[in-house]
Amino acid sequence: MLNNYTTLEHTDENETEVTFNMDVSNKGLTVNGRRVTAIQMYASTEGYGDMGVLWEADNDADYTHNTTLLMRDIHSDDANTDTMGKFYWDGEFTDTLRKLLFEAGFSTDAANDVDTSEWGMQEAGRASYDANLCGNEILAVYGKTCTYYD
Repeated sequence: MLNNYTTLEHTDENETEVTFNMDVSNKGLTVNGRRVTAIQMYASTEGYGDMGVLWEADNDADYTHNTTLLMRDIHSDDANTDTMGKFYWDGEFTDTLRKLLFEAGFSTDAANDVDTSEWGMQEAGRASYDANLCGNEILAVYGKTCTYYD
């Protein structure tokens, strides 16, 4: 556990980066009928806080990627694309995520700063969120500071 961060498990650290995991598999959280299992965070002193919400995706073997797009084909009618839309476009998990982060010990400002990013750039089973203020707070626990904005 990380000081006041009651439910976070430290997973890795080096001179410029810290990662952690929060297991939420026992909380009964779902998006579009898909179980949410964990929240992972990567924070860097170079100014990057990436948070991933992990969810149980369907088998994506039959998904055909439209290679002309960088993101997932939004016109696909498969369950994974639909669930991604619930995370990214509809923001169905954003308020819940912010509440979980606040309850875990993050400041209100840091929790409220978290928002979705990179629609479709992540694989099925992971929703990506920008979380720079959360990243700064985690870095501070380890005596590190973000140098990107200096």
